[in-house]
Amino acid sequence: MTSRTQIDLFPLLFSLQTVRQFRLSLAPDQGTISVAQNHYEGMFLVDSGKFANDPDGVMTHVRELLTKTGATIRSDRVWLDGKLAYPIDGRRRGVHFLVYFQGDGNANTEISRQVRLSDLVLRHIVIRHPEIMWDRLVAAISTGEETAEETAEETAEETAEGDESPAEATEASETA
Repeated sequence: MTSRTQIDLFPLLFSLQTVRQFRLSLAPDQGTISVAQNHYEGMFLVDSGKFANDPDGVMTHVRELLTKTGATIRSDRVWLDGKLAYPIDGRRRGVHFLVYFQGDGNANTEISRQVRLSDLVLRHIVIRHPEIMWDRLVAAISTGEETAEETAEETAEETAEGDESPAEATEASETA
């Protein structure tokens, strides 16, 4: 006679043992088990001075950081260039580089490691998005793209304007 508190664990143990045996019996040449690809949005803050000198090189560097981790980049764009709220590593200006990519769940740890090793990326954040929003987000940044050269020229102009003293800036605006 069994009481209600006893549970028959035999089917559960049998199923776990079967799973373990199946995993051990899989040989590498029999194929791979695919891991679900999550959808991510990454914002990378890069040094505006280095971006102004070589915009294509900086963007390629960030793309390579992601592809090293196995991520598939769907869309990317320079998003914002401006003054930082506080200095980061002695820099007061930065360029935000927005990237939409797909990768497995373990890629985020590797991306963080790669960013820490990089001297171009000051800060980063990676957000996982649900699949429902994914296509709209990618389409939104793909339609209003600026070229990297335009953003680099704006960055160089703003940096040059920031170097002038306030009196010189006032005189320049009055003469114009």
